[in-house]
Amino acid sequence: MMAAMRRRDWTFASRASILFALLALLACASSAELSAWHAALLEADRLFDHARDDDAARLAYLALQKEAPAPELERYIRYRLAALALRSGEPQRGVQLARELVEEDSEPRDEWSSQALELLVQDAQARGGADEAARLRSELIARFPESSAALDALEQVLAAFRARGDALGAVQWLADAYVSLSESGIGDNLLYEMALLQAEPLADPEGARQSLEGMLARHPHSPLWDDARWRLAGWAQQAGELREALRQYEKIAEQHDSSWSLGEYDSSLRDDAMEQRALIFVQLGELPAAVEEYDRVLAAYPEHWRAARFAYARAQLLRELGEEQAWAEALEALLQAHPESVFAERARECLAARGGAP
Repeated sequence: MMAAMRRRDWTFASRASILFALLALLACASSAELSAWHAALLEADRLFDHARDDDAARLAYLALQKEAPAPELERYIRYRLAALALRSGEPQRGVQLARELVEEDSEPRDEWSSQALELLVQDAQARGGADEAARLRSELIARFPESSAALDALEQVLAAFRARGDALGAVQWLADAYVSLSESGIGDNLLYEMALLQAEPLADPEGARQSLEGMLARHPHSPLWDDARWRLAGWAQQAGELREALRQYEKIAEQHDSSWSLGEYDSSLRDDAMEQRALIFVQLGELPAAVEEYDRVLAAYPEHWRAARFAYARAQLLRELGEEQAWAEALEALLQAHPESVFAERARECLAARGGAP
């Protein structure tokens, strides 16, 4: 699997979703005037994002700012005015507006503060201030670790380390950041990225394992949980530690067994984990256990897109175990369930050679 930094891309659509949520909170106080204000905001955003008519957008936002029905919406408008100033060649004004949002003592701290700081990062980059941009990214991560902008900043920080070929420096930076951000929403990402760097290019498998195990222990509800377990299992498999790989793959399957039925967990790796366990059992020469694992995955995912392959592999294992009748019955069941698959054709050939083709 590829590196899976948890990302929340900051697009116009995601901005709009937050705005609509804010507007929904005001629905109980709806009025003709409020509806008109909402419509005018959408028009101002259209002028900014699509028409790119900066002058018209600025006038629209300034008019809306005076009558903003909620503090969050007023802050959003100031964020857009800052972006407009930077885009239209007024860097001093844009930086001033953005910095005011960053420093403003608003509670709760909303997304616009972090997005304003990201504007300052982009401005520093545009002026060629690489060091200033790096400092601002670190500030963004430290001050707004729960924001989507923090994840973008983290990715950019690590990219800069990679460009310099300084993996060791990146690991040290991540370790230092984790000291103060361990309880934040980005803490799991810090340990996860540290583990990937330790595994490669630093070639420190034990350090990588400890980082991922630490992430799993300290952040048991992380969206990276599955990916971290999968990597631990894969690393053990590559090192020939097959029993450890079985244990790690089983943790993925067990987690889903206990919570999938409640709708609490994404089961995207559960089937893969079961299949890997079956393949490892074959590698260990424990064919009955491999058959049981294929039974397990087929029971859990009877309509799986690889179900025919699983059924065929299971049947061939039964034959290796000397269970000819069970083998033939398994092939006939495959033909019934998946008559159009490539494995159905193989099943017909096997049964024909045996003298029992349907």
